[in-house]
Amino acid sequence: MAHDVFISHSHHDKTAADAACAALEARGIRCWIAPRDIDPGKDWAESIVDAIRGAQIMLLVFSRHANGSNQVKREVERAASSGKVLLPLRIDDVVPEASLEYYLGTPHWLDAMTPPLEAHLGRLADACSSLLAVDGSAPRPTSNAPFRPAPPQERGTSPSVLLAVIGSVVAVLAVIGIVSYLLMRPVEIQTTEAAPTQKAQADSPTSVAVAAPPPASTTSTSAGVPGMEPFVGIWQAHTERLVIDGAGNGHLNYKGCTACATQTDNRVDFTLTSVSNGIAGGNVVSSSDPYYESGMPVSATITPASPGHFLALTVNGLLQSPLCDVAAQSTNQCGA
Repeated sequence: MAHDVFISHSHHDKTAADAACAALEARGIRCWIAPRDIDPGKDWAESIVDAIRGAQIMLLVFSRHANGSNQVKREVERAASSGKVLLPLRIDDVVPEASLEYYLGTPHWLDAMTPPLEAHLGRLADACSSLLAVDGSAPRPTSNAPFRPAPPQERGTSPSVLLAVIGSVVAVLAVIGIVSYLLMRPVEIQTTEAAPTQKAQADSPTSVAVAAPPPASTTSTSAGVPGMEPFVGIWQAHTERLVIDGAGNGHLNYKGCTACATQTDNRVDFTLTSVSNGIAGGNVVSSSDPYYESGMPVSATITPASPGHFLALTVNGLLQSPLCDVAAQSTNQCGA
């Protein structure tokens, strides 16, 4: 179909992208958005390229998910090389990665980080109306100040950061006080109480659960999948949670929209059936997210973190946020 705006987004932000699409189409602005506008049986990549070529504006729903999506990066590069107007709608307070910053350094930014998202959509529709040429000629950037929000701010001292610093100072003072108290106590009392504590830690099942994944091996699990041991466990990143068992069964849970008034809970179930050269492969079994379908390919790789490990999960060619094991989570590396 003929359209004015191509909407680029991560599938994790589908709810926000659909809301933006509805707001623009309510103003008579024709939009193209996947997967809605991909004709049945047509190649996905070909449809994306044709849709970008036929649009005047690329609306980028920019979030932490989009920031790490290779698919989004390819779409932005294609739009920029085709001379399209780039209009980022920022729904997360993140700084663009270098590969995106190259293209997003000069376009107009619209900030929509404060929920609900719907409160910002009227301004988005106004911006698109101004950017589109009223006489049907090539689009031209608007110079109206309301549609030129400041580019993403570098992370600096904010109230939340200040509270975190104060909390850290209080924690340090508390530790110093406890250590001083213990040092002043008789040695006999310290020895008596230390032993039960160490025994409780040794008996606790938690100490086993937080162990880092073992090194890759070629031995078979009880379910008969060779080399699956390093992938077994709980992996997390922000709102994403992945559980893989010894039989290679995986369950990925994530929120659908980070800035919408109502977030959706999505789940993708898959099975990893083989491990080759340190990469586990399999297919989607079922999904609550229409973006993913049964049978789509899934792959997982593990890389060392400091401490712990990262797991990179790719579903149908789209890379999810880097997921952390328990050791990496303890140092806030999730999603880095």
